[in-house]
Amino acid sequence: MLSTQFDEPDGFLKAVMNNDTTDVKLRIDAAKALLSAKVRRAENGGKKEQAKEAAKKADTGKFASSAPPKLVSAGGKTL
Repeated sequence: MLSTQFDEPDGFLKAVMNNDTTDVKLRIDAAKALLSAKVRRAENGGKKEQAKEAAKKADTGKFASSAPPKLVSAGGKTL
């Protein structure tokens, strides 16, 4: 069937999907698995979402935004 070794599952599944000598059912299953993995990656976020998360982490510690000032009533009386 396949004589090549693959480092990642995506490469193996693509090779199975594109192999003309492989049974059609196996090729369809490989295509489904690839599509499922692609959808999961999209749901988990791409580069933009990772950049947003990094920005949130950078807004802590020394560079954190300060809290807004508290409004205090005059002499304990509300205005």
